[in-house]
Amino acid sequence: MRTLLENEHFCVSRFESEPILSLVRTAVPFASAEQVAAVCTPVAKVLEQARRDCRYLLLDTRDAVGNNDPRYEQSYADFRAAVVRGFDLTAIVVRTMVGKLQSRRLLAADRASGCAEIFDDYLQALRFLRAAARGARRTAAR
Repeated sequence: MRTLLENEHFCVSRFESEPILSLVRTAVPFASAEQVAAVCTPVAKVLEQARRDCRYLLLDTRDAVGNNDPRYEQSYADFRAAVVRGFDLTAIVVRTMVGKLQSRRLLAADRASGCAEIFDDYLQALRFLRAAARGARRTAAR
């Protein structure tokens, strides 16, 4: 993988020779709403540029510290929705059942449920995206 951007909160990488982008959320929490905006803006720009070549997103949130505080969720909402927008398919990897439930709720709130699947196994999520990419290539070749 080739790293496109890395900071204390995120790592954005591109799988070599595959149309898959990886976004990993670290365990470092945000200190404030202002920090969310400052950190997420460059990440959003990298994602936007990468969408030209990558149609699939592997979003690894296993290390993220859960935070369902309404003020935090509101400060993060625009970025959260923008992350999955524009990708054909997103595989979200979580660590716990609570993570699955929260991801489902947030996808529904962002109207993105139809373009994302939630997994608790990283390799299973990656296989899911690779199968989708292979299927898309076969369809395009016809």
